[in-house]
Amino acid sequence: QDATVLPTVWQMKRKRDNLEEVISYEQTVQLTDSILNLISMTNTEQLAYFENYLNEKQEQEAQKTQEEKDEKRFQLLSRSKTSFYFYNPNQILQGRQNYLANWGNRPNVDNWRRATAILNLETVSQTGEATGTTAAVIIQETPKSFVASLSKTIEERDSLTLLNQKAYLQLGMIYKEKFNDFSLAHERLEKVLSLDAPEEIVVQALYHLYRMDEKENPSQAEKYKNQLVSNYPETPFSQLLSDPENYDLSGIVTPETLYAKAFSLFEQQKFIETLKEIELLTVLASGSQIEPKISLLKAHALGRLNGISVWKEALNEVATNYSAVDEGKQAKALVIQIDALNDLEDTGPIYRNYKWIFPFNLLEKTKADQFYVNLKERIVLYNKRWSVSLDTYDKETVFVVVHGIRDPQEVETLKNSEQQRLAGLKSKENFVTLASQYRNYLKNKNWINKSK
Repeated sequence: QDATVLPTVWQMKRKRDNLEEVISYEQTVQLTDSILNLISMTNTEQLAYFENYLNEKQEQEAQKTQEEKDEKRFQLLSRSKTSFYFYNPNQILQGRQNYLANWGNRPNVDNWRRATAILNLETVSQTGEATGTTAAVIIQETPKSFVASLSKTIEERDSLTLLNQKAYLQLGMIYKEKFNDFSLAHERLEKVLSLDAPEEIVVQALYHLYRMDEKENPSQAEKYKNQLVSNYPETPFSQLLSDPENYDLSGIVTPETLYAKAFSLFEQQKFIETLKEIELLTVLASGSQIEPKISLLKAHALGRLNGISVWKEALNEVATNYSAVDEGKQAKALVIQIDALNDLEDTGPIYRNYKWIFPFNLLEKTKADQFYVNLKERIVLYNKRWSVSLDTYDKETVFVVVHGIRDPQEVETLKNSEQQRLAGLKSKENFVTLASQYRNYLKNKNWINKSK
């Protein structure tokens, strides 16, 4: 019985997750569409829009109040004839609107008239514990106040526009891959093409439009293909459609197996190879369930190669593009954690722990591999507490690193011993640094190569 129930439960959960994902992106599209539409209006048009909005809101509230009044007409009949404020629904509504226009959406706190009393409200969790302070945003319900709250800077508008474009793309791929609703997928992806989106978004939209029409509407599919191949010839999507027989998929036919290969390269610290593998599977994974995982892995690989600032930027992109799925939430949590820890600064005590480092240019990778093997064999003979690793530093450099050193004088002793000649240590560039400084090099990529 369990064997038949479990797949059904799993399928139901998957459908629910897909539905939550599509709802999240649809809400993002609606919100960003509305804001961008407002931003594109003239100041006069914006004021008129919000004037109309407030009038409609007041009418709706008046209607709601009237309905409530009718429901209680027997109880309130005698009272509603009086002019006493609290018994007259029309005066209640007018008073509420006047308050919002004059004071805005202020929280229900003591000293509510004072800005200082509400600008540093403590955010309280569901358990009742204070989690920090947040600045309260107060907007008076007047047309001018609403207009003033709209995004003004180019950066804010560009960010909204990109969020809007990415949400349309994700919706198109979700409707195509997860719901098989090609009509809605077409509508969303065609919308992407009308938004003057960046290349990395447009090529995916064109590719998926081509795939949907490839059999049912070959003439339209050919138009998408020509547009993709002509305008974006260097992209993997274009190369696959231009020369599918020679497009190198390395014998791997599913996104899952390609991801496993890329992840294995990442674990081996082969970050450049990881990124190349990810680029290779971009086409196969586009729109699939595994696409968010691949994007998160790419962010980690970019971070290991380029440092913490690039890592944060890449994580933010994953959090934006896949906000409705676990990988997007995980990326957002990582960014919050990095910010909370001041970009992962070492704030604890610094212990007497050193690294002995031998830099190699990546062009000398074969030589570095051989040096690593030889040194690893020799180090064990000198000190069993030491260990050796081969660490990727950036796109140009790898480090052969000796770990476990407690006193730099031990390194000098080894350099002057007979054993060091066998490993070729004397002629190779090297330096000793604190373990905390080495971590700083890896995070911020601020090591200065003095041999250049």
